Amino acid sequence: MKFQKAFPRKKRTLSQIKSVDHPGVSIFVCYYDAIQTALTEASKTVRNIDSVFVKDIKAHVKSNKVTSYGVICKISFRLD
Repeated sequence: MKFQKAFPRKKRTLSQIKSVDHPGVSIFVCYYDAIQTALTEASKTVRNIDSVFVKDIKAHVKSNKVTSYGVICKISFRLD
């Protein structure tokens, strides 16, 4: 009891961070565009986006040429 009185707990005011997985596909030959597509789509329904973690990158191939890229992103955002 003496310890708790000497060091009372302070109320934390840190923001909570949540994340969602979101796919992105690019018809351009650039993984950056696929990431931007996923971010643009997620931002339509999610506010306060903090960061994007690319979990997986996939290149779609047709006739021995890359035709598009796909990504799976984990998008982190702060709760209000």
